[in-house]
Amino acid sequence: MAKYSSATVERGESPLLLVTPHAGRNVPQELIARQNWLAVQGSMSDPAAEALCNAATTLDAILVSGMFHPHVMDLNADDAELTPHFARLNLSAFRNGSGCFTIRY
Repeated sequence: MAKYSSATVERGESPLLLVTPHAGRNVPQELIARQNWLAVQGSMSDPAAEALCNAATTLDAILVSGMFHPHVMDLNADDAELTPHFARLNLSAFRNGSGCFTIRY
């Protein structure tokens, strides 16, 4: 398994490639320092992504998987897509032009 700054790559022997950008569960320490982000750290956001990760292992496929929780970095969603649970946490962040969250101070 290779680890990069925002993704992991597991190389299987199958020619099948699975990409799961929403499988990440990590939150950077800068955000963990803010109490309301503790509930996000380690939480699953996309059960389908979890299923794909398991399938990749079973099929011996190549897997590219996001490391960060989608509420930290999600390039194809907007703030309206936060789940009600996480929306209530008032994460005090906003997306910059590239889809990543930037901390509000």
